[in-house]
Amino acid sequence: MTEFEATVFKWIADKCGDPILEAQLRSVSVFSRKHTGVGCYCELAVPDDARPTDADYGHRGPLRGPGFESPSLKNGGGSLLWFEGGIAKTLEVFYLHR
Repeated sequence: MTEFEATVFKWIADKCGDPILEAQLRSVSVFSRKHTGVGCYCELAVPDDARPTDADYGHRGPLRGPGFESPSLKNGGGSLLWFEGGIAKTLEVFYLHR
């Protein structure tokens, strides 16, 4: 997991107010990344015994993560956390092209 990804997961865990999601994100790992040219999709793994969140975003998602700025991106970017059955499955990172 990159420092950037860890920072995004910490930000979401600190802001969500959902102890079940916080527990998932404390033990999450990234097992693959697919770069798209306008961001990337990070496929996630949480322990098999992780409890699914019952929050709406866990079943209809996504949950909006932090936006970010970078000297290499004119308009910055954002992040979305996608779920499957209440379990965090994919972190989407995208670059803004306004």
